[in-house]
Amino acid sequence: MTQGNSGAQNKLGELFVDFGTKGVGGLLKNLNTVSASFLLGKNAANQFAQTLTKPIKEAGNAAVAAGKLSTQLATSYKEAYRLQMYLKQKNTSEGLLNELAGIQKVFADMEMGTGDWGDVAKAFGFLGLNVQSYNSSLESMLQLTEDVRKATAGLDNVKSNQILRMLGLSNEWRYFWERGGNLKDSALISDAVVEENIRAAEAMAKLHDSLKEIGYDGHNLELYLVRLLFCLFADG
Repeated sequence: MTQGNSGAQNKLGELFVDFGTKGVGGLLKNLNTVSASFLLGKNAANQFAQTLTKPIKEAGNAAVAAGKLSTQLATSYKEAYRLQMYLKQKNTSEGLLNELAGIQKVFADMEMGTGDWGDVAKAFGFLGLNVQSYNSSLESMLQLTEDVRKATAGLDNVKSNQILRMLGLSNEWRYFWERGGNLKDSALISDAVVEENIRAAEAMAKLHDSLKEIGYDGHNLELYLVRLLFCLFADG
């Protein structure tokens, strides 16, 4: 044990002794003058603080991203969030949905007579798929990704990657498919679970905004949450 860690532990012990004699008020007053790095050691404090703040930050980002995706994919906020949840389960990024929105736009433009197929038609021809079998609806796009998965399954990596690029899709789709991913399976996530996660994310995002309004953001937010956690620990 290093001298710094020993000193931090001794100081922490003194704080909780003070709590026993002066109550929560005394502990809060003392904690306000103690940095998270002194309590835990610099590296551990940084990691610990980031772990505490990460869910709050991610909740806000997820809520905003779902809103944007619902517009891009022409679907409801709940359906966009359901797809987000499914991709997270497969340990893949939400960027796949942005790419899906890109190819969806190609179909939408063609339906409006304002675009051209470009490399998409060439890729479809190579895969033996018919562009007329699909439309710009989200349901059709989800089916398309599964059909592309099946059609590229027998190709080598070089050809598969080239086909994906022609469709405006990244190589991450191959990783997603290798993990058994199928966006149509997102429907297996019940409405109740999706709605519960949306409520939780919105509550976390609201907490983040409220804390930011009173000056707790970045390092200040991390420090505040660490101190709060120690207070809760002591109270228990």
